[in-house]
Amino acid sequence: MHGDDIIITFDGAEQALICCFEIIEKSKDLHANGATPWPTRIGIHRGDILKTRRNLSGTPINVASKLCSVALDWQVVVTSR
Repeated sequence: MHGDDIIITFDGAEQALICCFEIIEKSKDLHANGATPWPTRIGIHRGDILKTRRNLSGTPINVASKLCSVALDWQVVVTSR
């Protein structure tokens, strides 16, 4: 793990991809303007998750986390599922 993780859920793949690329671009913009580098890595996997009051769990969460660990700086890695 390289730092803090954020889990975001979406109702559709298009929303997820748009958000991810906006996060990457904003992160790059901040870095280009002299802010401390924040090399963002994003993993996306689709599937059913278990939502409780305080937690999200399930295979999609685990797979997305593993994708983040193999992503390069400012890269989005998506499964084909």
